[in-house]
Amino acid sequence: MKYHVKYFKYFYYHFPWQIFMVVIFILSSIGQQDLPRFTEKISDKILHLLAFGIMGFLMVRSFKYSSNGFLNNYAAGLAFSFTSLYGILDELHQKLVPGRYCSFTDWLADTTGALLFILVFLFYWYLKNKRLARAHLAQKNSQ
Repeated sequence: MKYHVKYFKYFYYHFPWQIFMVVIFILSSIGQQDLPRFTEKISDKILHLLAFGIMGFLMVRSFKYSSNGFLNNYAAGLAFSFTSLYGILDELHQKLVPGRYCSFTDWLADTTGALLFILVFLFYWYLKNKRLARAHLAQKNSQ
């Protein structure tokens, strides 16, 4: 594999969820009073669900497109487990930030978001593979 293709694949598939983890950590380090204004109008559970849902989606996508067989085969379970664990670590980290607190319901929103977005990706993956299989079968039958 050429190096530029290898790096493109890394930055396109694997880098986004890693950057997203850093963004979540940075946002979790901000005290409640210093958060952006728009967060006051949206339930923090929705924000947790969206943030960790996106991270889970990016992670399962990364694992599914990985050349590592283990990551590829267990992508959904690993992405869900890692995202849920990161949610726990995020809540523990927030306990140390002035004006923030550790909440079981926030972690539940993190985990629920990860589960929902991972399921959306798996549904997309299923439809994509079904369409490809159908196209391959049609091509085989036309020969």
